[in-house]
Amino acid sequence: MSRRPDSHDAARRLAILKFVVLHATTAMPRGMMQAIYEGGNEEEKANFTREVEQTRNVLQNALRTYKLWDQVSPDERTFFSSTAITMTQKQRIEASWRIEAALVLAWALRRIANLPPYDVDVNPQFLKSLPKDPSEFIATAELRPQPEIDRRRDVAELWHWRSRTRELIERGEPFPSNPDFRRRGLRSFDDIVRLAATKAAQDGVIDEPINGDFPAFGKAYRDLSEQEWAKIRSITMERHFALNWLCGYAPGGRWDETPTGT
Repeated sequence: MSRRPDSHDAARRLAILKFVVLHATTAMPRGMMQAIYEGGNEEEKANFTREVEQTRNVLQNALRTYKLWDQVSPDERTFFSSTAITMTQKQRIEASWRIEAALVLAWALRRIANLPPYDVDVNPQFLKSLPKDPSEFIATAELRPQPEIDRRRDVAELWHWRSRTRELIERGEPFPSNPDFRRRGLRSFDDIVRLAATKAAQDGVIDEPINGDFPAFGKAYRDLSEQEWAKIRSITMERHFALNWLCGYAPGGRWDETPTGT
């Protein structure tokens, strides 16, 4: 493991993520953008292109003004080089979900008291609680104790494991032929989920299981709709990512390279 980010590292990263999310969410929806752009004449297209480039430049200049640009990751620099016209749908979606990683950092930095459950996404209004000029916030930032952050990381990894277990089931992956599993009466992924859910509830990590499974959206995880699963999966991935970074799992502290294995 690498050196853990300190409070100033975490505060700078939170400030950068605010800009990442704003760049993604303030841009007009891509379909509407294309309709306006493609419906204009050459002069209107040129003016529109200049406008979105100016908006992009203002964002980059703000990052430089607040001395954050040198901490922007390579993937983020690529994203920040895009405009509302050139930004891909994939870039927009992935950057929008970074708000969940930002929420984790805000919690770790004591900006909020608690993280929401894993089936509750963050209210975008949360970004307004972060200072426009982060300089003082970065200088005075303080992280929660390492054991507290570690415990949250373990919870995030557990929820991510549940998501990946469902992936294995959805793909029809064969259950591992493991003598130890057979001795313990575990003959399916569902058996392992039931065991994990029972243990997690006993440890106070999750609420009371529903039908032997992790509770989410008022039902068993296995019964989630595709839309519900997609939502909780995105929340889980972002929180696990941010917590692994905070715990020093990223090689050299490099944000883009943070692993999220389970």
